Amino acid sequence: MDTRQICNFAQEINESCPTMLRIGKQRLKCKNCQDSFMAKTNVVDKYCSIAKAVKHKALTMLESNVSQKDVSKFTGVSPSTIGRLLDSDQVLLRFNSRTLPTNIAIDEFRGPQGKYCFIIVDNDTSQIYQILPDRLKSSITHYFDRFSLKERKRVKSVSTDLNIYYQGLVRRYFPNAKLVVDRFHIVSMLTRAFNQVRVAVMKQFDPNTREYRALKNSWRLYLLKSTSLNYTKAYSSLKSCHFKK
Repeated sequence: MDTRQICNFAQEINESCPTMLRIGKQRLKCKNCQDSFMAKTNVVDKYCSIAKAVKHKALTMLESNVSQKDVSKFTGVSPSTIGRLLDSDQVLLRFNSRTLPTNIAIDEFRGPQGKYCFIIVDNDTSQIYQILPDRLKSSITHYFDRFSLKERKRVKSVSTDLNIYYQGLVRRYFPNAKLVVDRFHIVSMLTRAFNQVRVAVMKQFDPNTREYRALKNSWRLYLLKSTSLNYTKAYSSLKSCHFKK
């Protein structure tokens, strides 16, 4: 079976029919220069025994929130290899698509070995669109440079956090997109500011007073929505507390 036949056969393989290919490595010799070289195939990468289709399937499963252990069982590849695959540059290059979702979200998360990764999510479907192996400026710009200006102009909105660098990135690459700040980060910022004020007021009282204890121990109560409060109930931690205006 020659290389072209193997490639055509490999494309027909699907998960309902697990198949193992035994590929013999042929060394060819040039009659003119007498130099020798190894025959190439599109089924596997050089110096690798795992088919490209298997790698692609593993990455696709990982996008669907399947654990590395389950992916390992399904594909027959060791968990450590799955981890290396997730941490490799193939995550950056696995999509051949040159199109972008209309509404996207960008953020970062702690990936394998504690390294931060850059993630792009399709906001319309809540599906992961792309994961970059790091959050370096060079990697992010290199990725978005793959898309034409016409394609990037199609993006209508980009959700992100309060990171100034990401905001500049959105304005640079998506001229027609509305910049949407993720409400989680807004609520988080307001909560921190509120707690700073609460602690500052609390420190104005003696630690042995009811006012001090009410401000310290009932911090969860102050973060509740107004609709979650019971206005007919007397909260024990707030009894006999008289705050000056």
